[in-house]
Amino acid sequence: MAEAAEVLMSYQNQTQRHTVWDPGASNGEGLSQIAAELLYPRAYVGISSGGPSQWLNSQREDWVGRNESTDIIPISFGCAQLFIHYLRTQCGYPCNTAGRP
Repeated sequence: MAEAAEVLMSYQNQTQRHTVWDPGASNGEGLSQIAAELLYPRAYVGISSGGPSQWLNSQREDWVGRNESTDIIPISFGCAQLFIHYLRTQCGYPCNTAGRP
């Protein structure tokens, strides 16, 4: 699911002719991890990178105000995951995932 989300991000960027979510950067990886977690929570637990916990146990750099140019550093995309969860759960922004809240 995470990889499918990244393909859709690339497609959206091409059709809109500008980058909204970069699937090869920390914001895109954070979003793709959220998609996998929300749509397939039981499977996600077994493959999770632990990005959010790695960010919480780090110096907590701001990876919301800036974007890491790679998708392989769990601290940066873990911050993105936590921020997206914050937007969903605390600010009420919906995440339309097949009828799930």
